[in-house]
Amino acid sequence: MISPEIIRRYPFFAGLTFEQIEFLAQTAEETTVEANSYFFHDGEALDSFYLVLEGAVSIVEEIRIGIYGRFLGCLSEEFYLFES
Repeated sequence: MISPEIIRRYPFFAGLTFEQIEFLAQTAEETTVEANSYFFHDGEALDSFYLVLEGAVSIVEEIRIGIYGRFLGCLSEEFYLFES
């Protein structure tokens, strides 16, 4: 569970009722992700939603001929990231 106040900080959730925000807060899990970890890779079946509470997330497109990637952007605190 996380605090409903954390969810309210994000404009994405502005249209939700208090009850809906409470439900999300009760079902959410807070986790810490190590640097250089991947949330997902292109083409994977996904079922999660992440809120960046602290730090930043880089969006990288991998080049299929090796380990190199093209940097597409960065999300910092108070942004959200879909897996879908």
